[in-house]
Amino acid sequence: MHHLTYFRELWETSSTDFPRLNKEYSFHQKILHEKKFDSFFHSLRESLNESKTDNNQSSENPVFSQIRNFLKEGLDYSDDQLDIILSNDMIANTLHFINEARSFDKELGLEEIFQACRNVWIMNGLQYLFGQQIRLTPSIFAYSMLYPYTDNFIDDVSVSAEEKQAFAERFYKRLDNQVVEAANATETKIFQLVAKIEEEWPRDLYPDVYTSLLAIHEAQTKSSALLTESHSLPKEEVFDICVNKGGCSVMADGYLILGNLNEEQEKFLYGYGAYLQILDDLQDVYTDSRQGLMTCFSEAARRDVIDEYASRTFWLGEMILKSVEQLSYANKSVFFSLMEKSIELFILESVISAGSLFSNKYVKAFKRFSPVRISYLTKRRDLLGSYPKNIIEKIAEIAIHQFDPIVNELVD
Repeated sequence: MHHLTYFRELWETSSTDFPRLNKEYSFHQKILHEKKFDSFFHSLRESLNESKTDNNQSSENPVFSQIRNFLKEGLDYSDDQLDIILSNDMIANTLHFINEARSFDKELGLEEIFQACRNVWIMNGLQYLFGQQIRLTPSIFAYSMLYPYTDNFIDDVSVSAEEKQAFAERFYKRLDNQVVEAANATETKIFQLVAKIEEEWPRDLYPDVYTSLLAIHEAQTKSSALLTESHSLPKEEVFDICVNKGGCSVMADGYLILGNLNEEQEKFLYGYGAYLQILDDLQDVYTDSRQGLMTCFSEAARRDVIDEYASRTFWLGEMILKSVEQLSYANKSVFFSLMEKSIELFILESVISAGSLFSNKYVKAFKRFSPVRISYLTKRRDLLGSYPKNIIEKIAEIAIHQFDPIVNELVD
């Protein structure tokens, strides 16, 4: 709990000043960027169609070059940052994961695979930070695959609270190495994934791995209260439930990569995961507030504009990066610069896409830093979506086309 207390203190002491964004765009520059956006998505769709019959599975596929050029010219990513996002190892690892996921469960849809990929990419980024080879380990595969199974079940409003509780108890016993029988086919898959982790990290040698898995299980179980009891919970408790789930999740990522962590590593990974959860909640604030789902921001958004929450989110990210400057990893400089870039784009996209939840003055200030006009984003929202996630999902689509042509019919 001390990591949660520390993170909450960071949040409460973060500045509410306007974010220090890096680059303003003139009207002329926005028009040029819009042309780049249109050209990129047009060429990307053509390349995706061609990939259905192209057996090229390497990073030399022209789609990856197009994505790199777009991220560099359209969104101002640096070459060093792109060398992480679109390295040969990252691309090959994504292709490998999707192939393994399809082999493990052919019933998984594209949405579930994308959901699992997000955690794979986070863990691959941590491998890079830790100076390890970027590769798909049994634990990275297993832990990432747990997300579409467990999260979707817990978040399913059609499943009764009693069923969720019974599942949570059985899953806890399996993580705790107790004898328990799977109740259905889905639980059988989940228990098989736990077994993959046990093969890589023997329980007697790496007990903290399983302590971290029990911690995320507890945090995930508590988060189900946000679906059923949210309006009776104090906002401070809602905040703690939300960020603790994210913090415990990425801390478990670290244990599943390294086996053991020291205190400084734990603090960074917890803060990183908790912050990613806050970014997700900010990005989804419009939908969450309309659907009545309690998150770090949704209740506040129903009462008033949330300018200070977006600003606080930005400065919290700055504080987290500053707090872990002492970490002695050779790759931390580029990794943290990529974090800073992603934070800026996430907050910019969140404010612009949910403009009605912010003051006119605040949105107007953010418009200066958008590479395209707001009218363009509104018109092309169905295509653009969230920039970083949308682009990475295109990579996953290519992988699916290449590994399993049958899936083409689902995409079409």
